[in-house]
Parts: sequence; structure tokens; C-alpha cells
Amino acid sequence: MRNRWLLGAGLGLVFLGGCNGSGSGSTSIVGLDRLVNLAALTASFPHDITATEAATIALRTLDPRYTIQNAVWFFAPTPSTTYRSDPLAHANIDYAHAAGLTGAGETIAILDNGFRTSHVEFNGKALSQPGGSHAPGVASHGTNVASIAAGSATGGLGGPDDVIGVAPGADLQLGTYVGASANERFGNMKAATDQARSIGAIVQNNSWGYDYSYSESNYNLVLGSTAGQDYVTSLRDLARDSVIVFAASNKVGDTTVELMPGLPIMHSDVEETWITVINAVPTVSGGRVTSADLISAQCLEAAAWCMAADGTWTAATGTGNADYDFVTGTSMAAPMVSGAVALLAEAFPGLSAKELRARLLASADNSFYEHTGYVRFAPGIRHGFDERYGHGFLDMKAALMPIGGSFMPQSKGRSVRVDQPIIQTGGMAGNALSQRLARHDIAIVDGLGAGFEMPASILTSEALISSGQDSALTLLTGLTEDPMRNAFPSYVSGQQLGIELGDTRIALLMPTNGSDGNYGFSVLQELGGNLPGLSLGLTAMREGESYVGMQSLISDSQIGGTHLAAVMGLDMPLSDRHQLRLTGTLGVARPDGDIPAMQMSGVNFNAVGVSYGINGLLAAGDRMTLGVNLPQVVHAGSAKVALPSPRSAGGDLQFDEFDISLTPQKRQMDLTFSYAVPMSERSEITFHAVRRLNEGHVAGQSDTAAGIGFRLAF
Repeated sequence: MRNRWLLGAGLGLVFLGGCNGSGSGSTSIVGLDRLVNLAALTASFPHDITATEAATIALRTLDPRYTIQNAVWFFAPTPSTTYRSDPLAHANIDYAHAAGLTGAGETIAILDNGFRTSHVEFNGKALSQPGGSHAPGVASHGTNVASIAAGSATGGLGGPDDVIGVAPGADLQLGTYVGASANERFGNMKAATDQARSIGAIVQNNSWGYDYSYSESNYNLVLGSTAGQDYVTSLRDLARDSVIVFAASNKVGDTTVELMPGLPIMHSDVEETWITVINAVPTVSGGRVTSADLISAQCLEAAAWCMAADGTWTAATGTGNADYDFVTGTSMAAPMVSGAVALLAEAFPGLSAKELRARLLASADNSFYEHTGYVRFAPGIRHGFDERYGHGFLDMKAALMPIGGSFMPQSKGRSVRVDQPIIQTGGMAGNALSQRLARHDIAIVDGLGAGFEMPASILTSEALISSGQDSALTLLTGLTEDPMRNAFPSYVSGQQLGIELGDTRIALLMPTNGSDGNYGFSVLQELGGNLPGLSLGLTAMREGESYVGMQSLISDSQIGGTHLAAVMGLDMPLSDRHQLRLTGTLGVARPDGDIPAMQMSGVNFNAVGVSYGINGLLAAGDRMTLGVNLPQVVHAGSAKVALPSPRSAGGDLQFDEFDISLTPQKRQMDLTFSYAVPMSERSEITFHAVRRLNEGHVAGQSDTAAGIGFRLAF
């Protein structure tokens, strides 16, 4: 960081801009369940947020091309306010660069007073200019502006004077507003604007303007001539397919928007691609703007299509091929927005100019002031503005995130909202579904029609494992020794009731307050006779709101399941004091209902337990038991999945179809210990401990619990 002293009352010309954001914008979503713009999905933006954030910090703190822009400055000679500007960081432009965006493949048109095209900041770029008398000359202001929009940082200086623009990989189309007469100036502006349209420039930057407030009489005075109207016609034609950016006035005391920033008031057909830019220095905390010092005119009547940027820069200048100036003004804030348009166009090549412009305004940081109006950019998406700051500060990071929800298309032409996971994994399948989905990527679209490439694991959340309570209950009730322990899976909620009728044991599962829909029964019969110690049984259960423990998180798309299982227990006396017990469950489950993009198969599941017990170990009548229990787990079954492919091409959305095994990579193992000592004929004190490995059938998850209890027989 360097301290800067800025001489004069505000460098940069008194330039204006315009854009009308009061229109409805556009979107690829009709309602919440139909897609009409597949282009966004067939060119999705891959985005590793964690890696990008780490790379952003490195750029912001270590790279001299970025740290040079971090400056403390004030107006001389009698400074009343000190400002801290850091335009790349304040707009999160460095985040876009860390994500790999440079504006490559896009062209930024700049209409200004002149350019030093031989400057090192323009090395390697395609530079287009009108020919003949319309060609621009050499000047510092235009060189400043062009380097901010698209400086390539290829000077090879390797030091503090090597800077980088907002879209360093973008090409430039350069035109001039300079001329000996009004007609000549309009002719040059028309030639530049027509060329920008012919080569497909995605944005035109205008860091210039007329020192006239907006009014119909001033419009006629300045633009009413034949040459003026010819230029306006060219500008309106360009606005059909390109974003038009105009800098606002630098005069803090203005009370009416100037002519060019207010042009959409007269020509409403350009409002959906028009942006006016003001200059302000924000205070940022926790990644959000908390306040801002305005050092230009307010947005005023252009508020609905206006936004702010930190327009204080070290930028290339026209005095030499490697010369730089420290400058500020709306002239320097505007090319930040123009460069941002190029970055977005690279990230989302399926979006139109209207959609790109809507995205920038709808993602601007407007959290630090009260809003007096709102623009509706799409169904369910509106963004607040006020007369002072418009829509707020340029925020590239927010513009690269889904806006207005995330939607995943389905193969039958509908879509499902995926702002939050659509299925919670767990139960018998553990985290098998989420772990295997993480190997695949999907295409999603947001509420403003932008396509994103995301890991398919965003569709799932893993159930929180809170087995401490479950372990305590298991321990205190002595279920570590119960042959019916695996009759009902532990993840199923409900009231359980046990009944013993001679050699028959019955367990009932009833819904809790009738809300969860889980119910079932289990019967275990001791055979006796020639088969002493052997018990066989049957369990039937209904899951009302989950399937083998996996639960739909979409209210209108529920899934349930039906279970049927055989239960077995075998007591094998080894001696008068020693005993071996085996328990087992083998069952099937079938799904009911549906989850978007997933079709669950039936599954087979099993559970196994073995325990060794010894009586009279330390005292008469006591007993100790050591056990190993493997709770119910899926050992066969899958989910058939059809996911939108981020590799779709040619405008045709394609789907990847595959089967995902629901068998966990690791299964849970409970190592149990219990000891009971009698206090009387009908009572005893018990101690139990359990060590759970791969808890919840999640590899590496573990839990330990212990408890002391008192049992009384009636």
C-alpha cells in the first residue's frame, strides 16, 4: 500500500452516464419449474468457491499488480477527508480473476478523447479503430480509461508500476468524440459506435458527457441536429445487443442528472442495457460495504439504472509507453463496470446484454442504506435503490453466484429448486449417496438465467449424527444384550412397546403424535424342543417420511418405504457360566413416492450381532458381557439418477444417467461392554459402555458413551 496525494479538485473529466433499470429484465425461468433458455446451461460456469477465495487472498495481499491499487489519498492543498481506495478489492474483481476470468473472447468498446495504443498495457490485444478521419488520436484520459477496463499487465516490469485492468484478456475497440465541430464530433462518435456494433462489442464505455442537466430543451439543443440524431440512432442500435455504460457527473452538488446519463428517460428502448456509474469510496467490513463517501454527483433521476464503483486508480497514461498516473473520477469508475460486463460475458456466454446488465445491478451491494424504490429484474427477484447510490456498489463475487435461486432441470422438461439440498442422506445407506454424487458435476440455472457447473453433492445433506442420546438409551436399557435390538432401525422415530408372552416376544412401533407416519411390529418366537436357544421372528415396518433413512427435503415430493425382515437369535451355552449369543436380521425394503432426478430401487439389508457373557465373574449373581454389533445396513440397492450435464453442447441439454450404489463404503460397528451386579432378588446396578466405529455408516466417524443404571423387576 502507498500513500497518495491527489492534486487539484478532482481529476478526470466531468463525464456522465445513463441506464434505465426500471424494466423487468429477463430470466430463463417461467414460474419455478420450466426452463426456456438452455444456452445458459450448455455453457455453465465451473466454480470452486473455496479454492477461489484462497486464491483471491493471495492476489489481494501478495501480487503487486493488485496491491498497487491499495492507496490512501486526499485532496490537496487543504485536505479535509482522507480516503482509502482499493478498487479491485472493493469490487471483488480480484475474486473473478482468481476464478480464472479475464474477459477473453470479449471486446470492450471505448469512446474517449484518444489513446496511446503502443502502451505496454495493450500488448497482445486486438485493437480496432475506425479508419480515416474518424481514427482517434493520442491522449492520456482515454489511455487511463482503456487500461482500467482491460489493462493486460504484460509490461514485464514485475514491480509496483505493472498494473492489471478489470478484464485483462479482453480486446478493445477504440473511438473518439474529438472533432473540430459539432458535426465532426457526432460523425466520429457515430463511426465508432457503428464499428462497435459491427464487431460485436459486448459493452461500450463512455467516460464523457455534456455539461447540461437533463431536460427536453437541453436534449434538443445538444442532440437535436441531424448529425446528433444520427449518432443517437447508432447508439440505440448498439444498445439492442450491447451494454452501454456512461459515467455520471463529477460535480457533487448536482441536483439533476446530466443529459447522457438520463438519455433513457427520453429513449426508453435503451433502458434495459444502460448503466450509469458514480464514484465513491466504500468502507468494507466482513466482505460487505458498511458506508461510502460519495465523491461525485449522486445517481438522481438515473437511480434505477445506476451503480457505484471506487474510481481511484493507478492507470496507464498517454505520456509514454510505460507511464502511469494516479487518477480518480467517474471516468475511472465507469470502465470498472464495463470490464465487469466482459468478465460476466466470459463466465456466462449464453446470456444476452440485457441479462448481463441485470445481473450486475441485481448483485450490487445495497446493504448499507435504505431503499426508496425497487427494480423487478425477474419473477421473484427485485433489487432496491435510492437517489444517492442507485443500486449500490459493484460486486463481482456476488454477480458470479446464483441470484434469485438455483434450479436444476429434469429430463421431463421441468426443474426443481436446489438452493438447499433436496435429499437428506443417512440411515442404512449412510453417506453413500452424497459421497458418490460428489464424483459428478451438474448444470444448474439461477433466477436470472445464468448457468453454473456445480458438484452434484449440493443435492444432498448428511444427517447430523447425534448418537450420544441414542447410545445412552441403548446402554441404560441394556439393549446391548437384546436379540431384538435390530428389529427396528435406530434412525426411525416413534414410540416402542415391548411385550413378553411366554416364549413369544412382541415389539410394536407406533407413530409419535401421529406425525411421523412410522409404524410396525416384530414377533420373535423361542422354538425350544429340539432347537433349544433358537428364536426366529418376523418384522414388518412402514417408514412414513423416509426410505431406509433417506428423507426428501422437498415438501411436495415425499418418499417413504415398506420393510419386511426375518429376525434370528441363538443362545449357545458354552458352560454353566459362559454363554455365546448370536443375533441377525435379513430384510428387504421397497420405496414409495419420488425424489426429483432420482429413482430409488428396492434394497436388501442385514444386521449381525455376537456377544459373549460370563456369570459370577467378581461376585455371586453378577454377569459381564462383551459384544460386537453391526446395525442394519444396505448391502444391495441403488438410486438411478439423471442429472443435467455441464458438458451439453449445441444448445441441446443432455443428461447423464447412472446408477449409484446405496451400500456404504464402511459399515457401523458397535463394540459393547456391560456389567451387572444384583442388589436384591429384583434389582441390580448396571454399567454399560459402547465404542461406535464408522458411526452412521460414515467412514471415520466414531463415538464413545458409557452409563450407569438401576434395574428393578416388578
